[in-house]
Amino acid sequence: MLDRLAAEHEPTIAEILDDPDMLPADAFGALIGLSGEAVRQKGLKGELLAMSGVKRGTKYPRWQLSSDGRPLNGLPQLTAALGDDSLRVYRFLTRSHGAFGGRNGLEVLRSGDPDVATVIATIAEPNFA
Repeated sequence: MLDRLAAEHEPTIAEILDDPDMLPADAFGALIGLSGEAVRQKGLKGELLAMSGVKRGTKYPRWQLSSDGRPLNGLPQLTAALGDDSLRVYRFLTRSHGAFGGRNGLEVLRSGDPDVATVIATIAEPNFA
């Protein structure tokens, strides 16, 4: 659904939170061996991407985990660089960027090429906000 939403239009928070890949803290925690409270704390610290909506609560995208089931390397730095704005982080991760050859931020972080510092330096680009 992530690709479909990004291709069609800019998704609303409600649409983002309705995506089946968006999990409540307890379900996300079960994937990584943490309690729901530990997941919520990591979300507050910017160590996990946490998206909140008035009616749907706070959810965590499953796709922020690497293939080995750990949170993506560089996510805390990315969150800090974007001013702790979860929607901006989401957009950066899900939109394609010319500087990355059309790949989105999530693909770049997963690939490890370029490194996280280069990804964060690219944030100055106006096309992701």
